Amino acid sequence: MLRKLIALAVATALFAGCDVFDTGDTEKVFDMDPQVELKPLQNQTSLADGGTSVAVQLIGEQRSDNLNVEYSIDAESTAEEGVHYEIVTPSPVTIESGTSATDIVIEYIEDSVDPGEELRLIINLDGTDAEDVEPAGNLSTSTTFISN
Repeated sequence: MLRKLIALAVATALFAGCDVFDTGDTEKVFDMDPQVELKPLQNQTSLADGGTSVAVQLIGEQRSDNLNVEYSIDAESTAEEGVHYEIVTPSPVTIESGTSATDIVIEYIEDSVDPGEELRLIINLDGTDAEDVEPAGNLSTSTTFISN
């Protein structure tokens, strides 16, 4: 009998903890200010891959106008542009109207990383040309590790 009461109490506590009136998950509604993020936040690559890409993604409804997104290479990066890699898509990148993402494309320079060496390429989102779209705080930096 005691076990049944405990089980009933636990089940009641679990159910009461759920927000049965939250419709966001079922209606797929995003009700925050739009933001942009980088994906992936961390990426392990090899020089042999030839390069990589980092997605700049809109969090929110697709827009009717193009959205230009500024990014920069962090000073803490150990990989150097022109020595270890080349940026194919310079800043700003454009998320075209009616879409949700674009890529920052990076090509690696052959034989630029010594065996056993690992370099960091850190990309930061700096802002957009739209007043209502900001970089997402903890999703606005991507680190790519490049090894040989």
